[in-house]
Amino acid sequence: MRFLVACALAMGLLLFAFGCTAQEEKEFNAALMQGIQQEAVKGVKNATGGLVDLGGSAPKGECRFDSDCASVCEGNVFWKRGCDAQTDKCVKTFDTDCSAQVTAFGEDSFPKLCTTSGCVDDSDSIHARKEELVSQANDYSAAMQQTTELRQVAAKNCISALADVTDKLIIDTALSFGRLPRSTTSIYSMTTKQTVNTLGKAASGGSGKMSAEEFISLNCNAIKALDSDYALISKKRDLVMAQAKLYEGK
Repeated sequence: MRFLVACALAMGLLLFAFGCTAQEEKEFNAALMQGIQQEAVKGVKNATGGLVDLGGSAPKGECRFDSDCASVCEGNVFWKRGCDAQTDKCVKTFDTDCSAQVTAFGEDSFPKLCTTSGCVDDSDSIHARKEELVSQANDYSAAMQQTTELRQVAAKNCISALADVTDKLIIDTALSFGRLPRSTTSIYSMTTKQTVNTLGKAASGGSGKMSAEEFISLNCNAIKALDSDYALISKKRDLVMAQAKLYEGK
């Protein structure tokens, strides 16, 4: 290195003594800088036994910037992470409890779920609840239709003449009342349920057999009970349908 500098000084003195053109001076300076750079690299090789990256390579750690660190979920807690400049490792910074955030549809609410992109709606649970409400509304509609049909049967039996009450009529009526939808049986009045049981026993014969007068009276009383049942079922269906409407598009 010192030899190269000495040579450069000597050449400079010669050029100064004998003079040179501008082009020659430019070429000399370029050659001088190239020689200095080459000698510098050789010096580094000799000192370290190999090449050294003088440009400042990236750290060997996990990260260099916050953007290198992906967010994570621990249970339903969303953690934002950043890069620790001291260790070049990703560390947790800010947390969000996704379950504390809810998506509400009227009286229904659903805690959000944690994903690596943040807190999101629990789409599966929301869709399942929507399907449940639609199913309930359909069940109530079916019950209303069945109740209307039973009322027509009871009204016809209520005005029947005593002579028209046969064992076959009792059995057919018992079968009709026995088709009450199981999914909505619990909302029917006690009078309607007792009518179903009494008719069932009468149809089976034995000690449960009833007279024509009892049969007609039973049907007349059933009309009022079925009217009340219909009104209650209709109200419940309207409430369910209103709730289901909130889920449109989900």
